[in-house]
Amino acid sequence: MAKIRFDKIYFDVSDEGYANILFLSNTQQYSLYFDGINFSKVKEVNLLLKKLSLFNYDYTSSNLYVERITQDFDIYFIEINNGDIFQIYSMMNDENDVQKLIVFDKKMKNYSAPSGISVYEAAVERANEGEEVVL
Repeated sequence: MAKIRFDKIYFDVSDEGYANILFLSNTQQYSLYFDGINFSKVKEVNLLLKKLSLFNYDYTSSNLYVERITQDFDIYFIEINNGDIFQIYSMMNDENDVQKLIVFDKKMKNYSAPSGISVYEAAVERANEGEEVVL
């Protein structure tokens, strides 16, 4: 997969429980969008921006890229060039299945997972075990 540059991330969960994520690029011809089921490259983002909110993330680096997207069953991993890993997974909320988003960063190396490694290292392993998503 070719690296996809982005400047900002927009996020929301739809009424149906699907995570909607837009990796907005101000410099490329397209941005990366996840609609809760599929990833796609989109050129027109104005309607999406009206439905989504700016995601609280560290945008200080001027060269942020999505390097790779993998899938392990129904869990998606989005690897960023700064080492962060975004994980999208489903969780039951009352009687509904809702997608959640968590960001693993290298600072999480202090938190242990049940396997004896850090939660960050566990996320890296799971991302590496997944199948690459083709856009």
